[in-house]
Amino acid sequence: MFRKLLMVLPLLVALCGTSMAQLRVPNVSPYAAVKQSIGMSTIEVNYFRPSARGRKVFGEGGIVPFGEAWRAGANSATKIILSDDFNVRNKVLAKGEYALLAIPLSDRWELQFYPYDSQNGLSYVTKSPVLTVLADVNETVGFKETFSISLENVMLNTANLVLHWGNLQATLPMEVEIDTRVMSQIERVMKGPSNNDYFQAALFMHERGIDLKKALEYIQKVTSNKTALFFQVHREALILSDLGRAEEAIVAAQRSMKLSDEAGNQDFVRLNQRLIEKLKN
Repeated sequence: MFRKLLMVLPLLVALCGTSMAQLRVPNVSPYAAVKQSIGMSTIEVNYFRPSARGRKVFGEGGIVPFGEAWRAGANSATKIILSDDFNVRNKVLAKGEYALLAIPLSDRWELQFYPYDSQNGLSYVTKSPVLTVLADVNETVGFKETFSISLENVMLNTANLVLHWGNLQATLPMEVEIDTRVMSQIERVMKGPSNNDYFQAALFMHERGIDLKKALEYIQKVTSNKTALFFQVHREALILSDLGRAEEAIVAAQRSMKLSDEAGNQDFVRLNQRLIEKLKN
């Protein structure tokens, strides 16, 4: 009897293990996350990516009918996380977590942002969005098999939220305030700045077109030093050029080109060459 029990015991353990195990298979609409820095802020999107798999995507008879609310993905609500307030179509979308729903049409998409409180995307249909905006839509030449959400054309303070599936691409510009925040830092740091502080201040002010004379003053505090680096002197040349001081800009570009060559950076050698040619013409 004891011997029979020993023979049966491994089988019982195996059966119990089998009954408790969970089958894992690939998700046909896999999870994806995208996180993008914009200025000093971030936008993060968590969503699931359905694929067409031979089906029509939008419109009558499609996966997503026109004019109906869609969770902008699959499986669960698409979540967008903003680290700061963003300006969207001249409306403020405050820092926080949002569920995104879309109502696609052939020529425009209505995007709705809801305070995120559930993974169930359909639960938001009966609620009121905190923001509703229209996204521009264009028809693409290539067919996008798998739905994607991305952040494109990322600049210092702007980026486009892009939703793309099939032959339709919806684009929503988003903007975050940076000028006041950075300028307040510059003013504070300039009370006791280093060469790098002066350079970073000049770089930002030049890129944003803020008080170029002051930007030149800052960069020349760096470039007046014999230890100035090629990219710092190149920035001086660019600011001088934008101030219409071509002869001084050429001198700075020539100095930067020499420093670039000595540093073995041929990219900046070419940048300076092109700038000099432009200023001489």
